[in-house]
Amino acid sequence: MKNDITQLARTAGQVFNKELLIFKSSNEDLREIFNKYNVKNKDVLTVLASSDQALSCYYNGAKSIETFDRNIMTLYYYYLRKWLILYKKELYPSYKFLSFVGNGDYELYKLVCNIVPTEDKEKEAKLFWKEFMAYNNYKANFLFEDRYCDEPRPFNNIDSIKNIYNNQLTFYNIDITKKVNLNKTYDVLYLSNILEYSETKESRNIIRLNIENLLKDNGIAICTYKLKKRKDGWHQEEIKELTNNKLILDSEYKHYEPLAGKCIDLAYAYKKI
Repeated sequence: MKNDITQLARTAGQVFNKELLIFKSSNEDLREIFNKYNVKNKDVLTVLASSDQALSCYYNGAKSIETFDRNIMTLYYYYLRKWLILYKKELYPSYKFLSFVGNGDYELYKLVCNIVPTEDKEKEAKLFWKEFMAYNNYKANFLFEDRYCDEPRPFNNIDSIKNIYNNQLTFYNIDITKKVNLNKTYDVLYLSNILEYSETKESRNIIRLNIENLLKDNGIAICTYKLKKRKDGWHQEEIKELTNNKLILDSEYKHYEPLAGKCIDLAYAYKKI
């Protein structure tokens, strides 16, 4: 395991490796979305991404939360945020925290060295961050896709979410645009903006089948934003897919529901019946 994590730590240090970039925070209006779509007392499977989505589900009373992402770096970032929240009472890593200042004043290094992991995945995360710092001259800022963006604040306070870490994280390193079989079903599937990366009919059909297999009856899949904008504007077939009675993935979807009072590129859902 150590050799694999060491290799990943070296690879992640390549500034232009976009496959491993992390979103430091969500750019979604998570408060508004979870006001519209209820997750209280429900079983949720959510993309891990910046961790804001999982934390929002916990904050809004989900009964159980499991996560997935094709980027294993999101797992290590989840634990970095856990350490920040529990030991520094900070919701997101600051630029200073991720940068080497000099004279040994490197906050990320000091925090990681003092962590005592309580589960195997947390041990992996600690090993990754130590190996990353050793091989990349203590520079972590360029790991983040949105490192210069203003962070949204989807929670009222840190104390309201920190108890999520009393439970071990369930994480699946899977790609939802490929066939998935978890042998489990959920009340809510939170996909965030994954559809932006499914630009072919074939990939959207695979996602559609995955949604059907992962949802319980009357379960919902929540998506945010439209499919990615092209330089030549929206493709006509994509517009049809995103309009009422055509629904989110293809014409087989018959329960398109735009977020109340907002344009349809904020959030939309499919309900399995």
